Amino acid sequence: MSAAHRVITAGQSPALRDLFRSLAEIEGAGGPKFSRKALHVLAQAIACRSYERMALETVHLVRAAALTAGRHGFEGVFWGMDQATASAFRGHFAGRAEIPGRLAAIDGGVELRYPDGRFAVRFGRMPILSAFLEFTVAAIGFAALTDIVAGIDAPDGTVAAQSNAANALSRALYEFLGDHLPTVQAQRKFRSLIAFLERDLGRDFRPEAIDDETVLDFWRDASSPGREGSGEGGDFRAYRTVVLAFLRLVELLEDGDALARFERMHAIGPDREAGEVDPGEDSYLNGAEWAPENPLAAFAEAPLDAVKFLNKRETEALTLPAEEGARLLRLPLSYLRAETFGTGQHRLIQALRRKADLAEIRTIAEDAAPQTYTDRIALLNRIDEHLQKLALAALHVVGGGGDETALRARKAFETLSRQGFEAHRLNDPDIQAAFQEAAAPLAELRERVRTLLNRLEAGSDWAQAYRDDQAAFAAQFLILYGEAA
Repeated sequence: MSAAHRVITAGQSPALRDLFRSLAEIEGAGGPKFSRKALHVLAQAIACRSYERMALETVHLVRAAALTAGRHGFEGVFWGMDQATASAFRGHFAGRAEIPGRLAAIDGGVELRYPDGRFAVRFGRMPILSAFLEFTVAAIGFAALTDIVAGIDAPDGTVAAQSNAANALSRALYEFLGDHLPTVQAQRKFRSLIAFLERDLGRDFRPEAIDDETVLDFWRDASSPGREGSGEGGDFRAYRTVVLAFLRLVELLEDGDALARFERMHAIGPDREAGEVDPGEDSYLNGAEWAPENPLAAFAEAPLDAVKFLNKRETEALTLPAEEGARLLRLPLSYLRAETFGTGQHRLIQALRRKADLAEIRTIAEDAAPQTYTDRIALLNRIDEHLQKLALAALHVVGGGGDETALRARKAFETLSRQGFEAHRLNDPDIQAAFQEAAAPLAELRERVRTLLNRLEAGSDWAQAYRDDQAAFAAQFLILYGEAA
């Protein structure tokens, strides 16, 4: 399976994958209604958001079916077939596809005729279009579909009217897929990353081959004027953007591999050697990883926002660990680079906006990072200690723990002088609710920070790594911004 296919597969929500599986499970009298080939073509078109032509062909085919179906309507043609095959459609249209001025039989298909033009639909495409129609009904509902194709067999039908119906159908599907697929922009980014990786690592590269230097090499390639890596995937000038794209790509590739393994398994159970799969163990099957919750978000919402648990600097430092979680463990140096040089890159952009000269741009580029890698790790350790103190303070407010723990909790609370930590407000229902609800997200935040710190503290010589990176980032920043100064 190609990298692009793995990303496409893993990028689908569990609900969308279930929808495709339900199509494969539709049975007719002689077996599955839709062939594997038809469903594969459909899935590729949907996942790649390249279904506009398919929608156009489908509305013309629906008109042809409506014109030839009699009292059963187009529904009788599509849902009356046991198997959606080319021969089944050929059999339906045999002897029916001669309606002067509207429909004619042609070699290998039928041709719709309108006052403003003609449109042919081949028999070989009809099984795929039938699967597309089935998918559409499951996605947007039958009522929405019938609204879109209302009056499709009208005597005065036109090519323009069919195009309008196809556009409406595409828009409805686009809206539905917004909750189930990566955005078009994200898909373009992934294609650019995959093209670079296939060029450097080969078409059969594995996600394990993607390391911190791969990320840096791509950024240099993609952010340099005229370099091959710039591609169609959008703006890769910001190093932090590149890191986030690679983190998501690695996750999708690994999930795609896991899904492929699942598709090759047939039984549910704990025996992997026997080809069984445990749905409780495989998060890619039950959907637990489709939209992992960000524990940091809770602190900006009620009831937690009644208490200032985190200040601006702490929130900024926690953003990547909270959003990316364990994904950062795969690319620890890239994380440190993003939080230091990636942040420093913003200083250069601000300098350009106020029209700084080349000398100032060069000075900033050579010392862009606001902190070193060891500084960043030290900051994370301080935040880890703060999160522990917050958890104890919350325990003091809501009660719990033995005498020794209660004493530590009270001391932790008393050392904090922020909004919501005033002793005289402890009986306020809003304050009580905030501390009560804070326990779970605080614990999750600390777990993510502690896990990241364990990985970083087991790493290499970060002081030397920072010195090595200074020259590399300064050189690339000057390529990016030196001419603009």
